[in-house]
Order: sequence, then structure tokens, then C-alpha cells
Amino acid sequence: MDEKRKATRESPYYFLRVFDTGKHQFSGRVVNLTPEGMTLYAEDPIVKDCLIKFRMTLPETIHDRKQMTFLAKSVWCKENDDPGYYLCGFQFEELSKRNLETIQQLCLSNAQ
Repeated sequence: MDEKRKATRESPYYFLRVFDTGKHQFSGRVVNLTPEGMTLYAEDPIVKDCLIKFRMTLPETIHDRKQMTFLAKSVWCKENDDPGYYLCGFQFEELSKRNLETIQQLCLSNAQ
């Protein structure tokens, strides 16, 4: 896998749960986050190049909301060291200004 990441990855201080809005199911938890993308720790593998609309539960009210929805494209997925679990990388697509500011706030919270 080529390293194309521009921003430093931040491991969330908070437990961030992500849901696939199309399948109406839990997808995984965020293990690192940047304004460009995220890595999920998931029970099921996710096919590369799949575009998914996610809903993320926020740890506190940020920009007057407790959750946010966004599109992300899967760019890689590999089996984790824990059997039956996967690490899946995503690139954010078409982030609104509000979503970008929310993610930046989460990254700032992690850096403190």
C-alpha cells in the first residue's frame, strides 16, 4: 500500500461509532482520524472502492449536533491481528464545511 496520507493520523480519545445508513447497521469504530479520512475497526471486511454514507455518533455536542452524516470511499481493508476483525481505510468524499469543522474539532480534542 502506497503511503499517500497528507495529514497526521489522530487516534480518537473518544469512542466514535460509525453506522452505514444504507444498511442500517453498525460498521465499526474509528481507530484514527484526519480531515481527509479515517480507519475503522470492523467485524466485517469492506470492499475496496465502495462509496458509503455513514452516520457517526459524536462524543458531545459539536456545532449544535450529536451526530453527523458523510460520504466516504473505502480505499483498503485488511484482516486485523485479532481474528475475525478488520481494519478498513476510508477517504472522505464531498465533506461539507460543517462536517470538516466537526472532524477538525475531533482531531484537536485528540491532540490535547
